[in-house]
Amino acid sequence: MPTHQILQQLLAAARPLTSHELYARVVEAYGPRVHASRRRFKAHLRQCVRHRWVAVRAPDGAGAKAKSKGKAGGGGGDAFVFEPTPLGAAQDLASTGSPLQRAAREAADEWTAARLPGYAQLLRDGRVPATWRELGLLPSGERRQLFEEHGRSRARTTAQPAGRRAALLASPVSRRSATSPGSAVVAMASATELVVKELPTKPIDGQKTGTSGLRKKTKVFMSDNYLANWVQSLFNALGAEAAGQSLALGGDGRYFGKEAAQIIIKLAAGNGFKKVYVGRDAIMATPAASAFIRRRKAYGGIIMSASHNPGGPDEDFGIKFNYSAGEPAPEKITDKIYGETQAVSVLRIGDIPDVDLSKVGVTSFGGFEVEVVDPVADYLAVLQEVFDFGLLKTFVSRPDFTMVFDAMHAVTGPYAQAIFVDALGAKPESIKNGVPLPDFGGGHPDPNLTYAHDLVELQWSDAGALLGAASDGDGDRNMILGHRFFVSPSDSVAMIAANAQACIPYFKDGLKGVARSMPTGAALDRVAAALGLPFFETPTGWKFFGNLMDAGKCSICGEESFGTGADHIREKDGIFAVLCWLSILAHKNRDVPVGGSLVTVEDVAAEFWATYGRNFFSRYDYENCASEDAEKMMAHVRGVIAASPPGTKFGAFTLSAADDFEYTDPIDGSVASKQGLRFVFDDGSRIIFRLSGTGSSGATIRLYIEQYTSDAARLKEDAQVALKDIIKVALDLSKLQEFTGRDKPTEELRGPGAGEVVLQMAAAPINPSDINTIQGKYPLTPELPGAVPGHEGVGRVLAVGSEVSGLAPGDLVVPLASALGTWRSAGVFAAADWHRVPPDLPLAAAATLCINPPTALCMLEHVVPLAPGEVVVQNGATSAVGQAVVQLARAKGLKTVNVIRERPDWDAAVSSLRGLGADVVTTEERLKADLAASGLPAPRLALNCVGGSSALALAKALAPGGVHVTYGAMSLQPFAPPAGLLIFKDITFRGFWISGGWARRAGRAAHAALLDRVVGHYASGALTPPRLAGFDLCAWRDALAASAAPHKVAKAAFLLDGGGGG
Repeated sequence: MPTHQILQQLLAAARPLTSHELYARVVEAYGPRVHASRRRFKAHLRQCVRHRWVAVRAPDGAGAKAKSKGKAGGGGGDAFVFEPTPLGAAQDLASTGSPLQRAAREAADEWTAARLPGYAQLLRDGRVPATWRELGLLPSGERRQLFEEHGRSRARTTAQPAGRRAALLASPVSRRSATSPGSAVVAMASATELVVKELPTKPIDGQKTGTSGLRKKTKVFMSDNYLANWVQSLFNALGAEAAGQSLALGGDGRYFGKEAAQIIIKLAAGNGFKKVYVGRDAIMATPAASAFIRRRKAYGGIIMSASHNPGGPDEDFGIKFNYSAGEPAPEKITDKIYGETQAVSVLRIGDIPDVDLSKVGVTSFGGFEVEVVDPVADYLAVLQEVFDFGLLKTFVSRPDFTMVFDAMHAVTGPYAQAIFVDALGAKPESIKNGVPLPDFGGGHPDPNLTYAHDLVELQWSDAGALLGAASDGDGDRNMILGHRFFVSPSDSVAMIAANAQACIPYFKDGLKGVARSMPTGAALDRVAAALGLPFFETPTGWKFFGNLMDAGKCSICGEESFGTGADHIREKDGIFAVLCWLSILAHKNRDVPVGGSLVTVEDVAAEFWATYGRNFFSRYDYENCASEDAEKMMAHVRGVIAASPPGTKFGAFTLSAADDFEYTDPIDGSVASKQGLRFVFDDGSRIIFRLSGTGSSGATIRLYIEQYTSDAARLKEDAQVALKDIIKVALDLSKLQEFTGRDKPTEELRGPGAGEVVLQMAAAPINPSDINTIQGKYPLTPELPGAVPGHEGVGRVLAVGSEVSGLAPGDLVVPLASALGTWRSAGVFAAADWHRVPPDLPLAAAATLCINPPTALCMLEHVVPLAPGEVVVQNGATSAVGQAVVQLARAKGLKTVNVIRERPDWDAAVSSLRGLGADVVTTEERLKADLAASGLPAPRLALNCVGGSSALALAKALAPGGVHVTYGAMSLQPFAPPAGLLIFKDITFRGFWISGGWARRAGRAAHAALLDRVVGHYASGALTPPRLAGFDLCAWRDALAASAAPHKVAKAAFLLDGGGGG
């Protein structure tokens, strides 16, 4: 009703408004058709005043002059301001059905009793209704009579104190409550009922939300108000419709999940929710949450997960909202959430203690409840409605059947135990990595051939099971394996659809339709055509499937990125896919006696291919391409599409159609454009190009290749062999290598073998030795082709193979060997080539630990025995080695004479070196004079990294019997020591090389001990980490240019995990 809408806008404003301001807000919120004219609007406003829901008064300081301009709500309305009364707040709350009714009634009663003589006695006598709800619903005539009996018929409501106004104006329809200093209690019924506090906050940048929610590093979510701001913004975006509703809550068990759940529960209490269902220990898999929301008819749910991303204090955390059908929040909600994050100013928090999440049960706080639930029970009940658990139990219990499920220490461990073991009778040892861990055991919970390496190794061994499967961090993805056999996700969803009606009771009446994302292999298309099913090709994103399911048009769907689902819920469902495959195997083996030859996963695939043909499919990712280069390539491909009508020949392939994929949703009519460039050929083969991540961190070009064959002789051919010709066509037509300089896709990491580790590189500097290696001038060279540059850097262990000791996932490590190729985001290495360093070592120190500081330390200790007070002379003093020499010499009580080139920033360079502990800073030309003037004794050790005349100047400055060490030749000028220095001064000339010389002679143990000593110098403060100028790998040209620039103040380095320089 219009009067109620006026109240809502006054409550939301949390300040008095003129009639013009109020009219503008109402029209903006509800549209001009609600109040067709200002005259009609003012009539509704006068009605609010008559009912004493709204008070009218002159603006502060306006006095009688303002009042003379017109009546309230008339033509001079802007001479007055309007604000809600306690009864107005009550009326508004009554119409929304808020769970804060009793608290709001008491707040209104308290305020009114303080201003209306006899009101408190009326309450005691029972003449005023005893509950807030009844007070709000009193007929207007009775309400007017009540106040007129006490001489209030003409009274104007006076302004309330700020704190009390905040209490009265707070309501679920307020999108942003009034801010008051500190913390204000805004609702209280009694000591045993809910207290809500308002805490001030400020917007935090970077909380853009997608349909997959918000994902950031865990420490970001743990920072002040980051999580609370987002959740409050969600509740603000939902508005009045969430009041009095129930909310599901759970997550994948990752680090910070339990703490986050307590924060969310308190915010739900403070924002008018009636009840929160939370999974025991804050666990609830994403598909289980969708099932729970649907089965319990909850308003929605909050899921704490970053999907298949790693977990832990230094890894990822995420949060998202699912709506009442169990589906991820649509864009209209996520856009609102983002808008609210940019304006949120108040956190409404229930003042309740933490709830014990370890025990199933209900805890009440006045009208608010928290119910800790078994996170498996409702999901299991839904699955039992889909599958024939009796048939499955009979099959799984066969003595000749074996299965293995890898939960990857993620959320599906308890689900696998309850479903596969307890309900179906699988052996307990069938579940691998079944205990959820906050960091997923240091692994990467992504069910693919790389990260599920334990399962892959088992399935390709003689001990492999008939069925192998894995699921990801939050349980929505899956991988299906047979014994020495991999089922691609594109084939998996097609094979499930082809067998669903015969094998799964839920689909016994046939499928409503099927759908796949556009890049997914087209095997499902052929099933749909053969079975006469409606088929839909959608953009990537589960929301498109959800629309089709809600409209009853789709039963089974899938994506090439290991996602399979059906319309029993509105999320991808990993365990559902596994149960589908169990159902197929159980059905096909129902007549096979124990001990007979069981139908295998590979047999199911072979039967499918024989019926429908095979769509060979593969995806190749070219990561960290320069964004500009990638955009140019995509523009070129668009040009090829424009110039290629049907019938155009590309090698042996004839074009049927080419376009930039666009999808018009058949349900809501929305259009998704520019979803990928695709070439479809007459034989069903396809080439697809998609571009993602075109920001400062570089772009990823995704190339999808598909080729169809019905030739029985080729059905079991290796996919890479089968796709060879069409891959060449794709590379030729796109000129991908020409535009990007990439001759192969980003290497997909395999799992670690025995004695190996998988590393995520964090940072790698650019040293002169790296440039020399690229030029072919360095003695240590990596193997060609496919060599990766980089001699030093720092990485973090992601996974370790068998026979590895001393290293564990999460460890920070530096190389003990050279030419390992550290200029990469990740890699698999021999564990023996890496050395663990303290986790708190600064990034810049760790990245540059292995070459320059050890070189300085070795030259000071292993060439000439030097006593405190003796002198070392060096050139290249501003280099990384030179600066380390200055600092370490000072720590040993040695004096340094430092030669640098003349430069524009001479004073700054001298000041910097002196700050590190340099005694003399000079040039090659002034060396002799400045050394004499310093009063220092002649040096006994000279360190040369330049060569040419500079090296000669150092040699001449040495005391008789001194040692001249060359460890670099940056000037590329030859150095010929004069015979006189050898004969008459007995100078010794020698070289030093840390990587290929000293380290190889000393051995790994001594090398590791040397690095530990350098770490000790950093810890003691004797060494200061160098300053890094960080670059992304895609900006390699800029990085190399920076490394070659003269007079650098920072060392160029690749920052490979988004970190900053130290």
